[in-house]
Amino acid sequence: MEEELREQCWRDVRRILAQRGWELVEDEAAFIEEVLAEVQFRIQNSRRPLEKIIEDATVNRYCHLWHAACGADGTFRQRRAFTELHRYLYPIALYCAKHDRHIAEECAQEALINVWQHLAQVRDPGSFASWARTIVSRQVKAKFKEQAQKVVEADSGKVTWQFKEITEADLRARRGADGVGTETWGIGDRPDLSVSQEPRMTDEMRIRVEMAIRRCLRSKRQQAVIIGLFLDQKSFKEVADALDTTPQNVSVLKTRALKRLRECQGFLEVLENLM
Repeated sequence: MEEELREQCWRDVRRILAQRGWELVEDEAAFIEEVLAEVQFRIQNSRRPLEKIIEDATVNRYCHLWHAACGADGTFRQRRAFTELHRYLYPIALYCAKHDRHIAEECAQEALINVWQHLAQVRDPGSFASWARTIVSRQVKAKFKEQAQKVVEADSGKVTWQFKEITEADLRARRGADGVGTETWGIGDRPDLSVSQEPRMTDEMRIRVEMAIRRCLRSKRQQAVIIGLFLDQKSFKEVADALDTTPQNVSVLKTRALKRLRECQGFLEVLENLM
């Protein structure tokens, strides 16, 4: 019986890892033995199908590797871990964002930053994936909350909330002389992730990242927005006040700047070297 269980674990674990594109396992035999031990423990008081128990155990053990790899600064494993994490979080963000690809990509990218900054918050590495899902879903909810408009029915006085959809035509109509639009999303502070840990960025790392940002972004205003929001941890309102503009414009500047940074090879190389 135990040998049959071991054989099924080998088959199922290999299939699960392959289907999900998870490649952080270095010692396959040792990893599967860890999964097997957890399956044997879980199966005692569970009525779930064996396949589900094996899947849960595989995810739990892989999350330990995932969490450790995300904190392995300066290694290929860390880059691999964050690549897998983006692939994992983006579909979740897309679903939560009602298939708005723009919002989903922005929230997925911001979630990666928050995961990196707050890895020390994770108490149980086995729940790493669940913790990351919570971060990205909160980001999307906050993004949609910023778009919500209060509607009061004239006759009954009933209050409802509606979400304004921003179209490309809206952006073109609202662009000012400097080419900056005034979308209604992104006007609030970054979502509350209920964390107390400070970002783990040294002075040297900050200098290198800031220099890369300034090299890749020609717009001084875009530079100020990215540095203010992500390096100085300022709110949208604080950045808007410093630039003598509105939080809405700060949101637009941030979106466009992030798009350029994702396409800037020099900036990406700096991030890879830091990871």
